[in-house]
Amino acid sequence: MDSIIKIENLKKFYNRGKIKSVNDVSLSLSAGKVYGLIGPNGAGKTTLVKLILGAIKPTEGTIQVDHDDAGSIHANKMIGYVCEKNALPFNEDPYEYLMLMAVLAKVEQSRARKIIRQYLTEFGLGDYMYKKMKTFSSGMKKKVQIIAALLSDPEILILDEPTANLDPKVRYEIFNFIKEAVISKNNTVILCSHNLYELEKIVDDIIMINKGRLIVQGSYTDIVNKINTQKLITVKTQADSKLIDYIKMNTSIAVHKTNPLTLTGATPDEIKKTVVQFCYQERVTLDELKQVKESLYEVFEYFNSDGRGGVSSD
Repeated sequence: MDSIIKIENLKKFYNRGKIKSVNDVSLSLSAGKVYGLIGPNGAGKTTLVKLILGAIKPTEGTIQVDHDDAGSIHANKMIGYVCEKNALPFNEDPYEYLMLMAVLAKVEQSRARKIIRQYLTEFGLGDYMYKKMKTFSSGMKKKVQIIAALLSDPEILILDEPTANLDPKVRYEIFNFIKEAVISKNNTVILCSHNLYELEKIVDDIIMINKGRLIVQGSYTDIVNKINTQKLITVKTQADSKLIDYIKMNTSIAVHKTNPLTLTGATPDEIKKTVVQFCYQERVTLDELKQVKESLYEVFEYFNSDGRGGVSSD
């Protein structure tokens, strides 16, 4: 499948190379998919987005947007961007503001009037079309931002924390709209978000970076399969600390974390057998023993733990 965004050996360094914000990243993004761009704070996500937008130039490497350089006129027409902060003129109404954005995007005026009214109605803002935005809630402002990004009918939509600090109903509306946009128009969407549980429900592919490096990319299912050989078992007993000592002294089972006590390093059956045996021998009550269903949170935690995602930035 042809790539709509192709990134090769991308680097962005600051302070004479001492700060490696993006360090040798290569990616290929296809049309018609929702990509979740995730990573810890300071991982390089924002820098990567700025490079794709052409807002900053790379130190090394290339970025092609629909076979043209990032930042070119053609590449910029391909992309709609929604930033995290609400930078709206609050003394204007959304219709007035969006008409101005349409002029800047060189959208024909009769078409602009039509699609602005259509989007405002679809987003539940039809009755607020001519009301000052200073009275709007955070969710209403975010909807206006998204409409502004869609005016030029971009094939790529990049959203930075689109649902941060919004109520569940608005978050659902925004994510549902994103799904519909991809299905109906074969658009490409890049979502930058810390809300891993919400991303899990909508993304097709995950792009995880840490300390400027690409840690893993692929479908959620494929990435989960990579860690399936290390199944996680959560345990709750009346003597967890004693169980940990027993495991360390008598088995090769590893303690993944202590709160809640989570074990790995062996098959689920072996772990369960060991725990049950310990509880029987020590006459300890076993309150919980279950296999963890891998969520995007567990995937994130796994790849960003020491020795995996903990890539040195030196």
